[in-house]
Amino acid sequence: MATTGPSGRRATVLVVEDDRPTRERLARAVAAHERLTLLAACGSVKEAVARLAGEPPDVLLTDLGLPDGSGIEIIRRARADSARTQQWS
Repeated sequence: MATTGPSGRRATVLVVEDDRPTRERLARAVAAHERLTLLAACGSVKEAVARLAGEPPDVLLTDLGLPDGSGIEIIRRARADSARTQQWS
């Protein structure tokens, strides 16, 4: 997977994980990567959906089992709101 766009810009990442230590580890790993930019690290569906209202991420890294809903809801919202957030299988 390419982590830079055609202009050579860094890929932006939104991390969604309710377990704080795991969320912090993932956020640190993304922030430390030379070709990635961490947009935000959220702990809930509500936080992530609010964050998606701003700049959409290129990459969404989400837990599926969150305390206030499913990460699938976040994936659907991200895909509906932005063509930049791509689906990878």
